[in-house]
Amino acid sequence: MFAPDSLSPLFRISSDGGKPVRVTDIGAGEPHLSHRWPSFLPDGRSFLYLVRAPGPNEPSYGVYLGSLDSSEAKRLLPESSNAIFAPPQSLLFVREGSLFATGFDLRDRTVRGKASRVAEDIYFHPYRWNGAFSVSLTGRLVYHAGASAKSSSLQWMERGGRMRETVGAKRDYAGIRLSPSGDRCAVEVHDSRLNTIEIWIQDLTRGSFERFSSVDAPINDSPVWSPDGRWIAFGSFRQGRWNLYRKSTAGSETEELLLGGGSDAVPTDWSPDGRSVLYWSRPGSEGQKRELWSIAAGESPKLYVRGSFNASAGRFSPDGRRVAYCSDETGREDVYVSPFPDPTSRVQISVAGGTQPVWRPDGQELFYLSPDNRLMSVPMESGDRAQPGKPERLFETSFRASPTDINVYDISRRTGLLLANVADPSATWGPLTVVVNWAPGSR
Repeated sequence: MFAPDSLSPLFRISSDGGKPVRVTDIGAGEPHLSHRWPSFLPDGRSFLYLVRAPGPNEPSYGVYLGSLDSSEAKRLLPESSNAIFAPPQSLLFVREGSLFATGFDLRDRTVRGKASRVAEDIYFHPYRWNGAFSVSLTGRLVYHAGASAKSSSLQWMERGGRMRETVGAKRDYAGIRLSPSGDRCAVEVHDSRLNTIEIWIQDLTRGSFERFSSVDAPINDSPVWSPDGRWIAFGSFRQGRWNLYRKSTAGSETEELLLGGGSDAVPTDWSPDGRSVLYWSRPGSEGQKRELWSIAAGESPKLYVRGSFNASAGRFSPDGRRVAYCSDETGREDVYVSPFPDPTSRVQISVAGGTQPVWRPDGQELFYLSPDNRLMSVPMESGDRAQPGKPERLFETSFRASPTDINVYDISRRTGLLLANVADPSATWGPLTVVVNWAPGSR
């Protein structure tokens, strides 16, 4: 049993092959976004699965019980984690970074008693909503501790990789984006207690750290600044899709919906002249690839890059005449550059794979990350046609791997220094812990 897409119901397929058959139904009238993480009960016909809804307060949100023999479903737990049956009579799930167990009666399929904590500091993926644990029908439990290893810091760095000063405190950072003036940074922060991603603003001069996005959605990410620094456009997972919003950076709580209700829309950059926002979109059909689009004030969205492959991470050149972006059409992600607004030509920048392109402030150089985590530099000629030079390895990075499409590093227009989300060198992943003859109360 599996979910073919992040916004799909569950399907089953015979071990001998054949055509997948739909098992669950999201339904047009149900506030469900996706069904995922199926786990069978001992009878091999009933199964647990997670229902994601537009928000954690939706009554349909939680762990459900389904069956291969019926279309009916029963909500068991109001949790935002995968759940697994643990013999003889428990359900395991992750809540606020800890592994919990609650009683479960297999005969009448009901939850019994109060949940108790089994282990702490369990790794949990904030975008996939699953914890790193499993249990066998013989009662053997395994889990991966080490959620604290996800901490990282914001570091100023020189072109050659030498560390300068650290900015702010260690947190569970993901993507970052510097403001045009270079005095502020919008950062994505994972809250393990709520299993959410929020956008915060780090003031690089005063040292303040303030929440920017609201808490009305489980994920707010991919912040991009307007050229004058007065606005931030961002993606928000609401109403079953990624919607494109903008909000003033002057302290207003009002969010303006720019695109939503249809296909996904998540921003990747704002044009230097302030007219256009570049964003990726994925039409609603299951398995559809990502496309790059642009939207200007008072105009309809315009397609920029389409194909039978994924296109993402679009970044405008400083003069706004070109866009660097990533595509996996060769079977791996590489960096390309095309003119804007009409991609009449294209040139490949990376030669052995690349992600997260960033332009030097004068447009004469393009940076990207190689598959072996090295920061690469490519000289770029000015003009409509991008004529790249030979890629040069600058240094091996210790940047934090990000679960989002936004870069984990950026370049200051004011100083030319890099600001990077750097993994905590003192943090180590915990071991895999195996518990034999597991039962509530044992460790």
